[in-house]
Amino acid sequence: MTHAPIAFQSNPGKYLFEGTTQLVNAHAEKLGPDAKAPLAVMPSDGMVEFSDTGSGTPCRGMIFLEDLEKLYTVHSSSCYKITSDGTATRIGTVPGTDTVQMSRNQKTDPEVIIKTDAGVQVIASDALSYVTDTDLTSHGDVITADYVGGYSVYGFEDRVFFISSLNDAKLIDPLDFATFEQRAGKLVRVVEDNGELIGMCSTNMEFWRDTGNPDFPFQPIGFKSRGLKAANAVAKSDNTIIFPGNDNNVYRLDNYNPIVISSNEVSRLIQDDASAEDMLGFSYDRGGHAFSVFKGTDWTRTYDAATQVWHARQSYGQDTWRAQHSVKAFGKTLVGDRLTGKIFYLDSDTYTEDGGTMTWKVISPPMHVFPNGAILDMVSFDLATGYGTLSGQGSNPKIMLRVSKDGGNTFDQYRELELGATGNFRATVSAR
Repeated sequence: MTHAPIAFQSNPGKYLFEGTTQLVNAHAEKLGPDAKAPLAVMPSDGMVEFSDTGSGTPCRGMIFLEDLEKLYTVHSSSCYKITSDGTATRIGTVPGTDTVQMSRNQKTDPEVIIKTDAGVQVIASDALSYVTDTDLTSHGDVITADYVGGYSVYGFEDRVFFISSLNDAKLIDPLDFATFEQRAGKLVRVVEDNGELIGMCSTNMEFWRDTGNPDFPFQPIGFKSRGLKAANAVAKSDNTIIFPGNDNNVYRLDNYNPIVISSNEVSRLIQDDASAEDMLGFSYDRGGHAFSVFKGTDWTRTYDAATQVWHARQSYGQDTWRAQHSVKAFGKTLVGDRLTGKIFYLDSDTYTEDGGTMTWKVISPPMHVFPNGAILDMVSFDLATGYGTLSGQGSNPKIMLRVSKDGGNTFDQYRELELGATGNFRATVSAR
C-alpha cells in the first residue's frame, strides 16, 4: 500500500502540471506526535443567522463596544445598533455604499467614529452627527481614521494627519497636526497597533509613538520601505497587523519589520486583480487558529497563523466568500454578509451557510510514480465516519470523488462514496 499525498494548504502552481493543490472551506490542523498523523484537514465553520437588519444590503463595517454590550453595523445608507438578543434598531443615516472604517474612544459616553467617503460621522448616545470642525474640514477630505492613545486620528492623502482633543472626536485644535514625511507618496491608511500609530503610505510606512508631550503627543520612531496596496485590507491578527504590500505580497508585521507570508498563488491573485486596491481584509480566531481573510474581485484566501499556510473560502455558486467584516461579540464570532442585511455567527457544528449548501473540497497534490508508472487499483480515505444526523439532510452523508489522469487539466465524472450513517464508526470509504 502506498500513501497518497493529501493537501494541507491551497497553493496551486501557475501551470497545472505543477499541481492544483487546494483546500476550499477547509484548513489544516496540527495534531502532534501522539495522533494518527501530524496534520488533519478540518472543515471550516458554517454560518448561522444572529440578526437581520432588514436592509437587504451588504455589510459595510461593524464595531462592538464590549463595555456597553452594543454592536454597531453599517448597511447601505443606514447604521444599526444590535443587542445581545439579535434585535437590530436603525439609529441613523450613513450615506454611500463604500466600506467604512470604525473606531471608538474612551469617553464616559463613548463616541464611535465612522469614516466614509461622504465625511466623518460620530455615534454618541445612539445618535449620529458629523465632525464639522473647520480646523479639520478645511484641509480637505479625510481618507482614513483610527483611535490611538486617547486621540482620534484623521489622515489626508497628502500624508498630513490631525488629532482630536483627548477623547473628544469632534474637537480639533488647528495646531494639532503633523506629516508622515520620510518619503513622497500618498497616505493610504492610519492604523493603531499595540498602542502605536502607523502611517501606511503608498510606498512606505512610518511608526509614531505617544510620548505624552503636551504640545503634540506623537513622535516618529521608525520607518520601513514597504507601502500598502489596499486601504481596507489591513487585518489585525495574532497580536500584529497583516496587510497586502505595494509589491503584491502579503506581509505580517514583526517588531516593525514587514515579513512576507503570502504564497506565490496569493501574490499572483493580487497582481492579476484589476481592482486590487479595493481588496477587503478582516480577521477572526477559532479553535486556536488566528485567521486573516483577504477578499479580491473573484477570490478569497485565508492565512492561518497556527500553520502558516493558506486556504480558500467560497460560498456556494460563487468565487468568493459571502462573509465580510468580523467582531468578537456576545460570546460569538460574528461576521457581516455581502449578499443580505444579516449578521451571522460562525459555528463549528454547522455545515451550511444561512441554511444553504456549503461545500468542502480537497484537491490533492499529484501522485508521481516515475519512470515506469503504476496502476491505481483502489484508493482508501481516512475520514470521520458515523457522524451523520439522525434524520433529514446529513442522515446518509456522502463525499463526491473525481480523479484527474492528466495533471489536473481534466477530471472524470463525480462518484459518490458513503460516509456511514450515525453510529457506524467502522464504515470504510474507498473506491476502485
